[in-house]
Amino acid sequence: MVSIRYKSFFLGIILTSLTWAVILYLSSKLTNNQLFNGTNPEKNAKWRLRPRIDNMHRIAQVDTLAVESKEQRLKNNFIIKKKNLDRETNLIDFDDDSKMSKTTPKYKRGNDQKAKLLNSTDLVHLGIINSPHDQRIKDEGYKKHAFNLLISDRLGYRRLVPYTAHHLCKKEVYPPKLPKASIIICFYNEAWSTLLRMVYSVLDRTPDHLLHEIILVDDSSDD
Repeated sequence: MVSIRYKSFFLGIILTSLTWAVILYLSSKLTNNQLFNGTNPEKNAKWRLRPRIDNMHRIAQVDTLAVESKEQRLKNNFIIKKKNLDRETNLIDFDDDSKMSKTTPKYKRGNDQKAKLLNSTDLVHLGIINSPHDQRIKDEGYKKHAFNLLISDRLGYRRLVPYTAHHLCKKEVYPPKLPKASIIICFYNEAWSTLLRMVYSVLDRTPDHLLHEIILVDDSSDD
């Protein structure tokens, strides 16, 4: 009678043989399919080593196209908006000033409440960034002056402002002979366009016979 040890040994040999037979059969089927489809395992192995390099080239090409596309869009956008830049640069210096100057004394030009004033849409157009230089002006303005210097530079020096005094002030009558006044403006880290706009406002709204001088005092600005 065969012992259990020998039975286990022979059973293991049979199972191992069957396992290897199945593996060899599946391997031969896979090889035949590859040959039938015209593929080469060696070529496939080499091709598998290439995707990383190919992807790097594809990524580089995509990045290049993206940069070129962005630059082209900025260029086209700049060309389109440049046509309106001159009009936006001095939006406040429109023809209403010249028309009003013919019939209204210059020191009363800012008192007409019906005159055209800037609205939010106008300010949006004035704040459009057309180039990296505009972006730099805007950033430096917020850093030095705490406001949008780009819009300030485009406002122009003459502007129409609403009449903020009491309505009875318009009816006030002053004697014709009054002493001349010196206007002193103290400023600290003020933008040049804002200062000029302030000076022009004083000149346009003050009678000549009452204005002696305008003095600008720089209160130890950083620049």
